Amino acid sequence: MRPNLLHALPKAVVAGVKKAFHPKTLLIWLACSIVAAYSGPFGTYDSDSVTELLLTWAVLLGVCIVAAYVVNEVCVVILPKATASLRNIVFVFLCAPTIGALLQFMLVNVFGKSNLDKPGFGLLTLYATLSLGFIFLVRYVFFPSVDAKTDVIAQTESALQPASLPPHSRLAKRLNIPQAARIIHITAKGHFVQVKTCSETYQTRMRFLDAVDELDGTLGLTVHRSHWVHRDAIRGWVPNAKKPYVLLENESQIPVSKTKLDKVEQFGIPKLTDVA
Repeated sequence: MRPNLLHALPKAVVAGVKKAFHPKTLLIWLACSIVAAYSGPFGTYDSDSVTELLLTWAVLLGVCIVAAYVVNEVCVVILPKATASLRNIVFVFLCAPTIGALLQFMLVNVFGKSNLDKPGFGLLTLYATLSLGFIFLVRYVFFPSVDAKTDVIAQTESALQPASLPPHSRLAKRLNIPQAARIIHITAKGHFVQVKTCSETYQTRMRFLDAVDELDGTLGLTVHRSHWVHRDAIRGWVPNAKKPYVLLENESQIPVSKTKLDKVEQFGIPKLTDVA
């Protein structure tokens, strides 16, 4: 699970609810409610009036539409690099039982339909799966460019994220380092730490361990009690040198302590020949 996933999920829920109340979605919701009111599936046909039927299905479909949009936004959060096709499959797998459970709960507990009046959870989930499958079939047949465009956007964002949008950690915010700048090296200097990006050097008074903690999961490792380096800034390491070190892309040599040798090797960093 990504570190910011729990932070992103509430935003996904809000985004899903907002999309559910888009004018086009509301128009579809109204049309489906009218059709369902006159067809009366799942034991709702025996209601006293058309108005009651319309109200019943407006509520049922409204809840299901909101749930579908929320589940879709959650899928986007948990599968940011997946293709649209894979994300749609996961969406149906998660959304169908969610809708089935919501329909069963509301038919029984809100509208008072007994188990004899309506299908069970399994059949409701099957209906939801078939309905979602039909929607995606129509989408693939008549609007294939929609998912293709989604894939292109996802691939572009994935390609850009490592270089241009590194995580904006607490340490970066503390030092007013722009989000586009990558922290590549942190060094302990007495009661201060020196923080280097590709082009600038910053210094602040704090403990080295606290500075590393404020990186908030940025990909890198502590190679020495006084040195942290970003994984993507490392060209390789020289374990057989008199004093082992990692070589950065900017030609800097950062010492590796004996207690960190196994950790550096397990990190999958290429081994280099000593250039000294």
